[in-house]
Amino acid sequence: MGKIVFLAIIAVLCWVLFKGLGKKSSKPPKGDAGASGDRTGLAEQMVKCHRCGVLMPESESMMLDGNVSCHDPAHCLHRA
Repeated sequence: MGKIVFLAIIAVLCWVLFKGLGKKSSKPPKGDAGASGDRTGLAEQMVKCHRCGVLMPESESMMLDGNVSCHDPAHCLHRA
């Protein structure tokens, strides 16, 4: 009976140890990401298509005749 209790205690301690290590590794690194130029994890500016009004990240848009448009005009909701 003593061995079972001892093994149960060891199992609980291992579980707590691994749960604690998992939380530490999932935290984002501290520091100002903008100062180093690293944009990972930062929100991207949203722009609105002048043809169909869909909001999209700036990287998924294109300039068409001086206006922001969907990257693929064939799939634009307006389809003029």
